[in-house]
Amino acid sequence: MFWLLFCAVLLVVFVFLKKKYTYWKEKGVVQDLAVPVFGLNWKLLTHQASNIEIFQYLYDKHKKERYIGVYDFLTPIVIIKDPDLLQEVLIKKFEHFTDHRPTIPSDVDPLWNKNVANLKGNKWKEMRSSLSPSFTSNKMRVMFVLMEQCAKNFVQYFLLKNEEIVETEIRESFSRYISDVIASTCFGYQCNSMIDPDNEFYVKGLQASYDMSFWRHVKSSLLRVFPWMSKVIKVTRFGDDCTRFFRDVIKENVEFRDKNNVKRPDMITLLMEARNESPSNQDKDKNDSRFLIYELNASASKKKIDLTVDDIAANAMVFFFAGFSTTTSLLCFMTYELAVNPDIQKKLLEEIDSLRKKTEKINYEDLNELSHLHMIISETMRKYPPFCRNDRRCTKSFTIKNEEYPEKSFTIEAGHDIWFPIYALHHDSQYWPEPEKFIPERFSPENKKNIKPGTYLPFGIGPRGCMGYRFVLQTVKILFYELLSEFEIIPVAKTAIPCQLSKNTSHVIPGKGFWFGFKRREQSI
Repeated sequence: MFWLLFCAVLLVVFVFLKKKYTYWKEKGVVQDLAVPVFGLNWKLLTHQASNIEIFQYLYDKHKKERYIGVYDFLTPIVIIKDPDLLQEVLIKKFEHFTDHRPTIPSDVDPLWNKNVANLKGNKWKEMRSSLSPSFTSNKMRVMFVLMEQCAKNFVQYFLLKNEEIVETEIRESFSRYISDVIASTCFGYQCNSMIDPDNEFYVKGLQASYDMSFWRHVKSSLLRVFPWMSKVIKVTRFGDDCTRFFRDVIKENVEFRDKNNVKRPDMITLLMEARNESPSNQDKDKNDSRFLIYELNASASKKKIDLTVDDIAANAMVFFFAGFSTTTSLLCFMTYELAVNPDIQKKLLEEIDSLRKKTEKINYEDLNELSHLHMIISETMRKYPPFCRNDRRCTKSFTIKNEEYPEKSFTIEAGHDIWFPIYALHHDSQYWPEPEKFIPERFSPENKKNIKPGTYLPFGIGPRGCMGYRFVLQTVKILFYELLSEFEIIPVAKTAIPCQLSKNTSHVIPGKGFWFGFKRREQSI
């Protein structure tokens, strides 16, 4: 009797899985990595391959297909590889793909789900319209002085060592700088993590941003397969302790500033001011065609914005956690490329020295004159994008029509997800000749017009792209200006060449032991 029941259960499971894993075949879509139960996650969970390697494999194997079907455990996902199709679904037909895939149900972690990255539909649109003015060029000018002080603190720490060459593990050093910048500009929290490495803000941020433990992967995987489990085990995105700490920092700041009419050139002040303004009255920049980031037209909403303390806290938190590891990684990879490409670094040093001769104190406009610096940052993000892939959720059924293509037309149903492989697109020789070479001139004024839209996605694409890209660029530019004014970057004995990428995350981040030397420059200015 037992064996009969056991066989019956196995038969039911077999029929269920067979049905699950024929979804794309029935749609007439090429599918791959359909490992029962695990889908494309088997090699990732068994450490046979990283996220980057898995998506590169899928991209290269199915070169001729514009899209393919895969399974994230039991969930069917369509990976869109074609830049023109990406432009269509994420820009032209954005109303069909307005949301991200949810991570944790809103009633389990309500504070985390109040941030702009996790909100959906009209709530997302209203919040995005409310927050976007905080990231315009004018607002970056306001925060410039805070970022500049953090950069000076960073460089001063190494100058005080009074050594000809200061060797440092730069991932840790840069993470401290980024922590200080975000603490100051987003939370109104002053700290210098270089001289006070155990300050609570940095420790909490590090704990939440770099937890890549085996059990975190298991927990994340289980919640993707069984989202209802988050309610049972009451899981939060970063744990109650971290969430409570960051919320309390914001709450105390907002209450103190309201009571004492205090204004500081940071994001808390900007968000507090946004509570009393309608979106149409706020300062906005024009759309930025370089990154295909489009701001929403807020004129349709004339009502005043009602941002609570929790709204401000939730969005300050997402700016921290979205920017902490990704911007740290950008700084690390840029340092690596400057160290192993001394000719490129020399040209940048000359550009910085030229600006220093013109002015003793730089400002926002001065930084934007450093065209070679901008080209180097752009090429770094091309070669090492923050994420190997991104996602959107279909909110309104959308049919991919294939009259001009051999594939069969099919409909992406509402509630299903699409992924797009950023890293693989950035390394496709069809769009980027010699993609493994570091060539900043790809982004020169005369060359960047040749970049095919939809193939360069470091900040995402369309209205749901990263609105904080100006913040990231300014944070990076000001640090390298201050750092290279005093030091040049050189490889040392501990430097790993070629550099290694971490295999434990969908982020594109450096592996362990990212060591470099800061060599004092002979000052001639």
